[in-house]
Amino acid sequence: MGADASGPDASSSEKPVHAVSLDAFWLDQTEVTNRMYRMCVNVRACDFPAQLAEFDHPDLIDHPIVWVSWRDAEDYCQWAGHRLPTEAEWEKAVRGADCRTFHWGSGAVAGHRLNFTDVNRDEE
Repeated sequence: MGADASGPDASSSEKPVHAVSLDAFWLDQTEVTNRMYRMCVNVRACDFPAQLAEFDHPDLIDHPIVWVSWRDAEDYCQWAGHRLPTEAEWEKAVRGADCRTFHWGSGAVAGHRLNFTDVNRDEE
């Protein structure tokens, strides 16, 4: 877990690389959709997302939920009988046993592979 000291994109909080032992764990295979999250909102176990345009758009009902906080995600997981992964679990799920930088490998970050606000939008 963590980043190599020579990693140019790694922050100091990610260094150094270190071994972490984890018990077996399971991650859902798909993202939480607007439809799934709405079920939680409808029973008042979850708050509405911070922005409603995508959440309320009928063509986006099966798209991943956006504009939710970490606390919102935690509330959804508790309602659904799940939990958020730990940092170590998330890193292992993304990097795999071969320590890839990203789930697709160690190649350069490109906007078509993920959505970095600072790459794809003029927002902070």
